[in-house]
Amino acid sequence: VAPLAKVFSNWRLGIASTAGIVALVLVGIFNAESTRPTADYLRDCFFHATATAGLQVNDITVEGRRRTQRDDLLAVTQVDPGMPILRVDLDAMQNRIKKLPWIHNVTVVRRLPSIIHLQVSEREPFALYDEGRKTELIDKNGDVITSNYLKAFDHLPILSGSGAPIRAQALMVLLQDYPVVRNRLV
Repeated sequence: VAPLAKVFSNWRLGIASTAGIVALVLVGIFNAESTRPTADYLRDCFFHATATAGLQVNDITVEGRRRTQRDDLLAVTQVDPGMPILRVDLDAMQNRIKKLPWIHNVTVVRRLPSIIHLQVSEREPFALYDEGRKTELIDKNGDVITSNYLKAFDHLPILSGSGAPIRAQALMVLLQDYPVVRNRLV
């Protein structure tokens, strides 16, 4: 029994060693500048094989979008139907989406085999900020959302003056105890 256990132990050690060597070779291929074309070719073959196996983008679902334009959102995803879903760089997509004016935060996930799902939270309009030469829509933190299509937000308070966007939220919180005064401002 002892020699059989020794052979079995050596066999597992051999498999583990071979797997380790293969992993090191692959890391070397994918990280070495001289083998970059080979790594790119292998990566492209992998993505093509996974897409052929059915792991490709067929749909993008969005949850939480109210004001962000659909076409703007789809344009920044930079995803085309049929694209290998494993090729999609979720972090880069998330960063591009966060740059859209209405987007406060977004979570991007793959739902294999064929869906990219976006969970969006949008910024809430808080006030209009008039700085003299232009008027902008701002959120409660004083960050500018947009300076376009402001007619729909005429009901919001108009702030002006240096530092007004930053101090506006504190003022509105203070005025919550005085609803009559607050309602005249809003």
